[in-house]
Amino acid sequence: MWARRSRAAQKHIGVDTLRLLLAVLITPGSGSANAGGIHLPPSIATAHPRITTVRSYTGY
Repeated sequence: MWARRSRAAQKHIGVDTLRLLLAVLITPGSGSANAGGIHLPPSIATAHPRITTVRSYTGY
């Protein structure tokens, strides 16, 4: 059998309480969703140093 290749990508977004976009991270569809949750908060902290608290959903 031929191996199937996934062309899908996982999109991870960070928004503030007003739902304004803070950060976007795109990872391969074959990877773990937790990888996005690990890398997204540090990128938000780097880009927006005034943000002091980051919360995520259970999937991360």
